[in-house]
Amino acid sequence: MSKQEALSPLESALTAASKALSGEAEITLNFGANQLSDGVSRSSLFLLPSLPENATPAKLADVRGEADLTALTLRYHNMHMHMHQRPASPQAAQLFDRLEQVRIESLGANQLSGVAQNLQARLQNRLRGQVPLPASEAIALVLRAALANDLSIPKPLQHHAQMWQDALKNTLEKHGETLKNTLENQHIYAQTLRVMLADIAALDSQFSDAQLQEEAAARTISTQPNEQDAEKDQSMDLDATGSSEEWGEEVEEDEESSATVQSAEMPPPDSKKQKHAKTPPIPDLPNLPNIEGEDGLQSYKIYSDAHDEIVHAEDLATPEELVRLRKLLDQKLALLPSVSSKLAAKLQRLLLAKQQRHFQIEQEDGELDPTHLSRLISTPFYSTPYRREHITDFRDTVVTLLLDNSGSMRGRPITVAALSADILATTLERCGVKTEILGFTTREWKGGEARKKWMANGQPPAPGRLNDLRHIIYKSAELRAVLGRKRLGLMLKDGILKENIDGEGILWAYNRLKKRPEQRKILMVISDGAPVDDATLSSNHAGFLDTHLRQVIAMIEKRDEVELLAIGIGHDVTRYYSRA
Repeated sequence: MSKQEALSPLESALTAASKALSGEAEITLNFGANQLSDGVSRSSLFLLPSLPENATPAKLADVRGEADLTALTLRYHNMHMHMHQRPASPQAAQLFDRLEQVRIESLGANQLSGVAQNLQARLQNRLRGQVPLPASEAIALVLRAALANDLSIPKPLQHHAQMWQDALKNTLEKHGETLKNTLENQHIYAQTLRVMLADIAALDSQFSDAQLQEEAAARTISTQPNEQDAEKDQSMDLDATGSSEEWGEEVEEDEESSATVQSAEMPPPDSKKQKHAKTPPIPDLPNLPNIEGEDGLQSYKIYSDAHDEIVHAEDLATPEELVRLRKLLDQKLALLPSVSSKLAAKLQRLLLAKQQRHFQIEQEDGELDPTHLSRLISTPFYSTPYRREHITDFRDTVVTLLLDNSGSMRGRPITVAALSADILATTLERCGVKTEILGFTTREWKGGEARKKWMANGQPPAPGRLNDLRHIIYKSAELRAVLGRKRLGLMLKDGILKENIDGEGILWAYNRLKKRPEQRKILMVISDGAPVDDATLSSNHAGFLDTHLRQVIAMIEKRDEVELLAIGIGHDVTRYYSRA
């Protein structure tokens, strides 16, 4: 059917639902196809079976499942990225295609229970009579049940899938959590699948692929006996911020075409299982783009994050020391009391001016509404000539202030940063806006335990980040500003300010912020320039940290879940941030 007018009411309803689910207004569903394909595609024309007016509930659910899968594919699948990762072996490629479809189905099922029911009906219709199940279908059923909340293995097929369920138990224990936490990140999901396919090939030779076996061998890391368990998770090189130039441009176009579609919130990963992963220390970043440097530079990676730490400010100094440091900070600010109070008052007036005011009309009491005077005169018994002023509260908002705690900030810059955080937190609190104050630095100068480990292992080339992170929580969003003020003095303590790896600091703050329940989320970075870590830069290419920072900023700004802006202290940071 080429014209929308020819569609039946059921077909029109399915088309409208598919457009809403996919976020694409131009999608066209062609009902009456003779054959369906399981291959993923990004065409604007999709073929579906004909749908008679008297369709049975089972038939209707089956077609709904096909339409839902079509819409989800359009929304979440990138063909260029998929083909770049696809294995060469036909059998391995077929299984890879099927497991990518599992990712798409799981995303839809985890968000909408109705979609899960439709997809389940479609699956049962497709596999009816296929006994015994092909190995690829059985594997897909097992992974589907592990990743999707409401997509269990149908009872008639459980017996046939049991063999693969037992065989894949260890593989799912090793990779299942990563797959579940990266459902929205097609590239990292695909990388993990390639590792899994190498394991599956060891169980069934039909899925063997020479390239996958070579990759699996290359991922094997030689470790000391007492470190063996800690290195197991590093056998997967799931870089959090790199990609292939072969499909980089297509990925950008694809993401722009669906910019209006809000990605579903993914569950936070198990921190214990992620402790030794090669992704950033709190890798709760679904759909993080993997983009290599413009000059084909290596992807960002971490040699070891075993000694990274997230600490509260009060854990880095005694209560007496915090009081002393706060007094020292107040002394440094003694010359600026009038300036700080004026800034606070101006900011508060600006914020309060943004509150929306309107009147509720036709009230039985309140102030007389001048627009109803004529009606009151003409109708003496008119009983609702009054109005009441209504002030709308701020939209539920939370602000995170992320402070650069690097050694280059020592002296006046860190004093200005602390002053800014103090003014902003206090003023925003008066206006009913919650504020969190965080800081990022490293535990040591010129590398820490990570660098020692790298040197002990023979200093392999391009090791990635070689310092241990220290992320500091000065004030949580729930803590009152007056109670968190003294903790800001910690920035004046000797030995706190070291080196700065901005990209990972912003990722950490972003992860914390996007889990918040508030409607509007703002991340404000206060920094004095580019990221610097001598140990890392001396062992990698010169733009290693700079490239990673730009990638992280681009990802956050593109996703638009969090408003990102920056304040530069002594340096222009507009070359990194679009709002600075």
